[in-house]
Amino acid sequence: MGKIPPQAKRVFRGVIYDVFQWPQTMFDGSEATFEMLKRPDNLSVIPVYEGKIVVAHEQQPHFRPWVGLLGGRREGSEDPLLGAQRELREETGLVSDDWVELAVFDPVPSVDFKIRVFVARGCHQVGEPHLDPGEKIRLESVDFERFLEIVGSREFLGPEIAMHIMRMQLYDPAALAEFRKKLFQ
Repeated sequence: MGKIPPQAKRVFRGVIYDVFQWPQTMFDGSEATFEMLKRPDNLSVIPVYEGKIVVAHEQQPHFRPWVGLLGGRREGSEDPLLGAQRELREETGLVSDDWVELAVFDPVPSVDFKIRVFVARGCHQVGEPHLDPGEKIRLESVDFERFLEIVGSREFLGPEIAMHIMRMQLYDPAALAEFRKKLFQ
């Protein structure tokens, strides 16, 4: 279920974002026009390959280079897990038969979309990556400790998962140990 109310009207259809507006009654009885963006969900993958976590050093046109998780946008009404599997295969040539959804974030109140984070354990190589023309990706396999360092760095793009992991590091060692276990079961 999305955040956009059923009475909202689409006023703009974009390539990625659509804009919806609706009349909203305020607390004093007056009426104002509310607006919200809608976009496809983001699917992020933490792949584990040969006992290491694979991270992406990525670059796209008009954006600074970053380090992050693999993934991309959900296509249409695609099942989120199938979309995550597609993204992993496209960006790495890796596949897995052992998936778990780690977290779902709803990061922006004024945008109707979610960030879904999956773990793909026991990955194996089945081919070469097939990147979009606007992607440059270099893969790096790291151990758990290095992964934590990368997530906490300024170069890491993915503030929701970074905050999630850093909170575990600071406040909940048992949850961090459980997270590690989910990765390497």
